[in-house]
Amino acid sequence: FTSYHNSKLMNLLADHLGCKVEDIAGFDLCLADCQPGSLAGIESEFIMAPRQDNLVNAWAGMSALAQHKTAGSESAAVLCLYDHEEVGSQSAHGAGTELPNIVLGRLSGDNSALLAKCVAGSFLLSADQVHAVHPNFVSKHEANFQPAINGGVTMKHNSNQ
Repeated sequence: FTSYHNSKLMNLLADHLGCKVEDIAGFDLCLADCQPGSLAGIESEFIMAPRQDNLVNAWAGMSALAQHKTAGSESAAVLCLYDHEEVGSQSAHGAGTELPNIVLGRLSGDNSALLAKCVAGSFLLSADQVHAVHPNFVSKHEANFQPAINGGVTMKHNSNQ
């Protein structure tokens, strides 16, 4: 095992763990960008930061939820934020899990008729950021989905659903 990995990394791990390199049976190495965000552009109009994809939609969803008025009504506002946010993601933390169904079922008192009525009168919005077509790599994008910078709202249908 150790012969497949960089010896400096293996020595660093062994030193940190207080063991011999040969005692390391395996490891997972996960790296994360820890640099703070910054502004760029002539008028500081660009936000340069990691994970904007998830954070922008989480912020927008939480802002909408905070402004939603349910007092005195029979409606409920629900916001689902996923670690693996892609709709249809079958991971343990993805949007394709059964957790929303379980939670909504419990909120309806496990009354399937009430839940069906609520779902029929609801709407679902799945939000995600989109990457514009890079002019140097047009062939890497779907032919029928070519988002442009400052081209407005983008909508895409996932035919797998």
